[in-house]
Amino acid sequence: MSQSESGAPAENGRRFAGEGDRSVGAIGRSARHQGRSLLGAMLCGLVVLLVSGCSKGGDEAAWKKYTAAGIDAARHGRQAEATQMFEEALKEGRRFAPESSRLAESLNNLALAYGAEKKYDEAEKLFQQALELDQKRSGEQSAEVGDDLNNLAALYTSAGKYDQAAETYQRAVKIREKVFGSADPKVAITLRNYAAMLIKAKRTAEAELITNLADTIDRQGVAAATMTAAAGTPAAAKTPMPNDTPAPSATPAPRGSADGAAAKL
Repeated sequence: MSQSESGAPAENGRRFAGEGDRSVGAIGRSARHQGRSLLGAMLCGLVVLLVSGCSKGGDEAAWKKYTAAGIDAARHGRQAEATQMFEEALKEGRRFAPESSRLAESLNNLALAYGAEKKYDEAEKLFQQALELDQKRSGEQSAEVGDDLNNLAALYTSAGKYDQAAETYQRAVKIREKVFGSADPKVAITLRNYAAMLIKAKRTAEAELITNLADTIDRQGVAAATMTAAAGTPAAAKTPMPNDTPAPSATPAPRGSADGAAAKL
């Protein structure tokens, strides 16, 4: 699930549901610049991604309408409206069949909105619900769970719960390494979010080590791209993951919505 940092979680991680790939960072999945409003940061760079879901009483059109309205409101700084729209989307999400991704995405998006309002306890409960659903639906070592953990860790960072944030980022890194490979940019993004949290916690020596790991991954990516270009073979395009935008503050990205974070903000 699919929530970048500063104030609230993000990937700088999953996305807003209803729009793009899930991580920081719609909340996110994504925020990159400190000083922006939390919600704006989380939405920065997000792309809408609609994930197909199995309906069982849920109104797909209504769910998409509320989700899109929430994302638009968040992008334009209308935080109260964004929260209201995501709450309506969650009501619809609860009407879908358990195997649908809609509910988890809606939980993630609303959690990102609550995080932006500093309602950390409420946001954590929603992120935990989304995490549990994704673990059951996609498996404990899935990309969705990695996104959820990235967003949750960003929330912990915003709430000043640095020990929990560190543990959660470590889990997210392990899962992303398993799913995408240890040299994947998504791993580097989570590492940078982790490093940003360590800096806030005044654990600078650890932050430097983590940043060096992320830099190594980035250099490997540049080298691979250079070799590909030299060989005259265009590199395969990748669909951006929500919450997959490096954020200095580690803000979560919304899921399924904008991008770098699926509209799960």
